[in-house]
Amino acid sequence: MTDEPGGDAEEPTELPLRRRVGIAALVVVATVLAGALVGNLLVAGDKKPSRRAEVSRLEPARVGDVQRAVEASPKELDPVVGMGSHHAGIAVTALDEVDDVRTPEGRRRAPDGGRLIVFKVGDWTCETEPCASWKTLEPRVLIEGDGKDLPADGDTFVVVLGPGASEVDLEIEADGYTQAVSLVDGSAGASNIELLADPDEPQRTELDKTFRMTEQTSVALDDGSGPGHDLYYRDAMLDYAELGFFVNGATPSDPDDAFLAVNAYFSYANKTDKYVFPPNEATFVAKDGTRYQARDLDPSESIALLGFQVPADLRSGTLVLGGVTPKTSTTGLPYTSTLLSVRIPITIK
Repeated sequence: MTDEPGGDAEEPTELPLRRRVGIAALVVVATVLAGALVGNLLVAGDKKPSRRAEVSRLEPARVGDVQRAVEASPKELDPVVGMGSHHAGIAVTALDEVDDVRTPEGRRRAPDGGRLIVFKVGDWTCETEPCASWKTLEPRVLIEGDGKDLPADGDTFVVVLGPGASEVDLEIEADGYTQAVSLVDGSAGASNIELLADPDEPQRTELDKTFRMTEQTSVALDDGSGPGHDLYYRDAMLDYAELGFFVNGATPSDPDDAFLAVNAYFSYANKTDKYVFPPNEATFVAKDGTRYQARDLDPSESIALLGFQVPADLRSGTLVLGGVTPKTSTTGLPYTSTLLSVRIPITIK
């Protein structure tokens, strides 16, 4: 009897379906876990310290220091806040609070409970151009009233504040005025010269006006040209009007005010000599009706400047020339001169 081929071999045993599925699932899970482990190891090997952790490891800056800030870029102020004086000006152009800063001594963080304030300065307008560098003003930083000089180099600086410090100002003292800018919020100080706070505001206008005025005297006067008479004519000239703060050694009594200086003079008809209008013959009337009496701003007889102390933001109004003036003739005779009024609109633009 011939055996069937392979009759003695065992038939392969097939695994149950549920067992096969279970093994496959374990393989998938193992693969996922292995991948996750490798990924975590890769991420862990590539992870950098957080910004906060990095800063915390820095050496703290010394409380009260004012140092040059190296490669700092504080936020630009809009508008820029400036302080002007007679011959120079300074502006705070950028201001920011930061966690850390690079100084000539190295990178430093804010002290515990304190702050770092970084600011940038630049040149500003002044009354008498060309204006000198802001460094000629020798500005200081006041921290709660304690003054610190700015470093000699650079234009960007850092102020180190301790816990609770809230009053920090950049201050200048020039021409008899103390001015300041807050390094907390960028606001201007209450004693700042208002006229020099905005270099874009117009401050001068050319007038080039001539006109005739009538003067009546209380008695007939002999001026050497014939019989005495009591009626005279003045040929008045107005060259320019200009706002200023430092005018021939005089300053307004309030830093929020300015002098409106008008170059005004006259000559008598058919005469060549020029004369200055006396202050009582000149008044400036603002649009709101406020009247400002003139004062002589120039002691020189050759330059006739009538000055009116007005708000620094005033740019228009009316110059009123006229009035009654007590006088004495060359022979000692007292009399009054009445100048009939003339109104001249003036706008500085």
